[in-house]
Amino acid sequence: MFIVSEIGFQILTGILVLFVAFVLSFIIKGYSFIGKVWRLPSLQPHHFLVGNLLAFWQNRANTAEYLVSAAHQWREKGFFAVWTFYYPVIFIVSWKHNEKILGCKKFLDRGWPAGKITHGFVGLVSLANAEWKARRNFVAPSYVPSVLEGFIPIILYHIDQILDDLPVRVHAVGCLSILQDHIMSITLETSLGLKNVSDSLRISIQRSGINFLNSQFDRVLRFYTWNEQLLKIYNWIYGIKDERETLKECARQIIKARIGEKNMDLNENGIPPPDIPRRRNQAFLDNMLDNFKNGKNVTSEGLEDLIGELLTIVGTSFETIVNSTMWFLHNMAHNPDIQEKLYEELLGFDEKNENLTISQINELTYLDQCVRENLRIHPPVAIMPRSVNEDVDIDGQIIPKGVLTVTFIYSIHHDEEIYPNPDKFDPSRFEPDNFAKIPTGAYIPFGDGPRRCIGERLAMLESKLIFSNIIKRFRIEPLESEKSGVQIDLLTRPVKPLKFKFIPRNVKKLARGFEGLVSYANDEWRTVRSMISPAYVPSVLESFIPTMLHHVEMLLNDFEATSGNIVDCIIVLRSHLMAITLETSLTLKNADQSMKMRLAKTALEHAHSQFDRINRPHTWNDQILRVCNWIRGISDERKVLEKYARQIIEARVDERNNEAMAEGIDLDNIPGTKNQAFLDCMLNNFKNGSKEELEKLSKELLGIMIASWGTILNSTGWFIHNMAYNPDVQRKLYEELVDFNERDESMTIQQINGLLYLDQCVHENLRIRPPIAQMFRKVEEDITLDGHVIPKGILSTTFIYSIHHDEEIYPNPDKFDPSRFEPDNFAKIPPGAYIPFGDGPRRCIGERLAILELKIIFSNLIKRFRIEPVEEEEAPIKIDLLTRSKRSYEFRLILRENKN
Repeated sequence: MFIVSEIGFQILTGILVLFVAFVLSFIIKGYSFIGKVWRLPSLQPHHFLVGNLLAFWQNRANTAEYLVSAAHQWREKGFFAVWTFYYPVIFIVSWKHNEKILGCKKFLDRGWPAGKITHGFVGLVSLANAEWKARRNFVAPSYVPSVLEGFIPIILYHIDQILDDLPVRVHAVGCLSILQDHIMSITLETSLGLKNVSDSLRISIQRSGINFLNSQFDRVLRFYTWNEQLLKIYNWIYGIKDERETLKECARQIIKARIGEKNMDLNENGIPPPDIPRRRNQAFLDNMLDNFKNGKNVTSEGLEDLIGELLTIVGTSFETIVNSTMWFLHNMAHNPDIQEKLYEELLGFDEKNENLTISQINELTYLDQCVRENLRIHPPVAIMPRSVNEDVDIDGQIIPKGVLTVTFIYSIHHDEEIYPNPDKFDPSRFEPDNFAKIPTGAYIPFGDGPRRCIGERLAMLESKLIFSNIIKRFRIEPLESEKSGVQIDLLTRPVKPLKFKFIPRNVKKLARGFEGLVSYANDEWRTVRSMISPAYVPSVLESFIPTMLHHVEMLLNDFEATSGNIVDCIIVLRSHLMAITLETSLTLKNADQSMKMRLAKTALEHAHSQFDRINRPHTWNDQILRVCNWIRGISDERKVLEKYARQIIEARVDERNNEAMAEGIDLDNIPGTKNQAFLDCMLNNFKNGSKEELEKLSKELLGIMIASWGTILNSTGWFIHNMAYNPDVQRKLYEELVDFNERDESMTIQQINGLLYLDQCVHENLRIRPPIAQMFRKVEEDITLDGHVIPKGILSTTFIYSIHHDEEIYPNPDKFDPSRFEPDNFAKIPPGAYIPFGDGPRRCIGERLAILELKIIFSNLIKRFRIEPVEEEEAPIKIDLLTRSKRSYEFRLILRENKN
């Protein structure tokens, strides 16, 4: 027993000696380390236990001011130390020392902040030296020019979505959420090569990613959460959701979806996936997938690395582009002279050309200068860490091995020695001669040295395309007179949300090439309107009722064939509504079905293309338009439509001649044009059959056809949508229609107007989704609006959609509420506040015909079918020529039991 105790005592003594030796060694090393760093210039106040952490926490709301103030204090020295306990972090605030840190090939490790910020996600940003080099080598081919140019059509598609959303949603939600929605889609389709991500998955990764990024800088400062277990306890106490697990699940779904897409693409080409050689120039995620495969499958280790890389690329690509775009809008809004100069450069540039090359984009020199100045004054990433793996001499001061340095990019970019008046937005700093004078290391928005951001060229391309399209379409004005302050965390952010006014640029000749009643100047408009007015009197309109009922019945039969199934209503509606237009306004009875379908499709494509033409000023000239269309391989729908118009006119002339011969009527001696349809009224006034008359007739015909058919089609689509999402309203309307014989061909307009709730539903449908969203007028003389003089010659745009959603007139304006148009309520709506057909002398001449047609279509639809939605949420809107849905009009139309 004594022997065992003696042996035990010797073992314990040995352990104690080793422990003391270890502690002494640690103390000696620590003392040696502290001796080297103790005299470093340091940030104040400095607590003897926690260093500067407490001061950082107390100044968290003003981190930018706190750090910028310190940077100014130590500008001449060029660096200062921030202490975390007894460990210093060296902030580099002078470009002169940057080359020794970021530019040095020896210092490639990002250090512990990268590990804390991306905790649990090991990606390219946070990998250590050797792993980083290997990883970068096989993702580098994703960022070569040939791959980036392949992304241009994708980027342009989503930019179109941004531009469509801005004038509609910006007043309600600001533009940040719009940019986040669509730039996330760009990131998913470019860097990740993913084409078919569901909205729910995109929104989930977007929200979780933003929340995760916003929380991580706090975590670096909350030193007690560096331990994983303590972090979980902290999150549990404060009810904070750990977004990392959500992000991991999103990443798994994205990876699974992309593997599925790749395999499907390969199988469609008849090539088994395992036999495919790796392609050099692929999107980021595809290169990653090819390098983490074991045969067909991604290994478990590879999956974790893939998740880390995916989340890294989403965080670095998506959030920095969103942030830079917001700052660009801010800088343009507060510098109108620069904005107009940029707009002038862009006038001759087709920013929507999907065949654009990077070299063509780079020829826009002032755009390039604006982008670079935007990145200087508000660099996306404000700080860049590096771990020093050997002693380095900075200005006579030794920074010992193992210390973390942080290059303060924001401070370097505001160095008055390099950038006089650094807070002024001045693109001329980046004119070629001036740019050449900026020292190496003084302009580093994407970092510097070997670990410079690999996605720099993609970011520049994306930024230039977004910025050029926004400035070409809108003039940007600030809502607040003062510029925003800066908040520095992971990014350089505004102190408070940025909001702007987006004012559409002047538009010209929407109906260019179809100079009909819609676009005629004053005198000519009066002449033509007097010719066709007799086509819209009640007696003529009532004669159209049997024609409408006939085609509505055919329409209902087509819907009945799909009863209970999901159906795209526009596809079913368009040919039948085109038939109504041809037989009412144009009096053409014998048009074959294939012609109706081709005409409907071509007219729709033409209408959708015209708003784009307005925003491409160089195509306002017809000759230039032809050249551009030839280059881009776009067919000119106008020629096709003009051909159809001539066929329609010729067919109607033949019909009229045959009818006249059968009835013994002399067409040359018809007394007046009273009570005839539109085309017949026009034919009676153009009798000599000259080429000029035929051209004028064809333009009138196309104008009335697109104005009549296109708006009815769109309004009917929205009516189906509004009924589906408002079942109580639909039920109440059905109850009114139960005893109404909606198929009585002898019904009168007066009988139809007796359906009061139907009338209210039609008017509310036209209010909440006006068929024409904006109405143009040229100001013929100076006028004063709210004390501001609008000079003669200016183009004004009445934004009908906005007026119809004025909360002062229409409380809760996004709610579909037909009671707004009950007689007493309707009488209280001020003149000019409800204008779905325009207002004044040029109010739409076809208003009564449109209301009649809508009432007949709507009453028959509701009497025959119960309409149910497919999607849970209502469709977002898109404004171009019309107020349209951004998704297809897919619904279930379920046949009612008492259809007969």
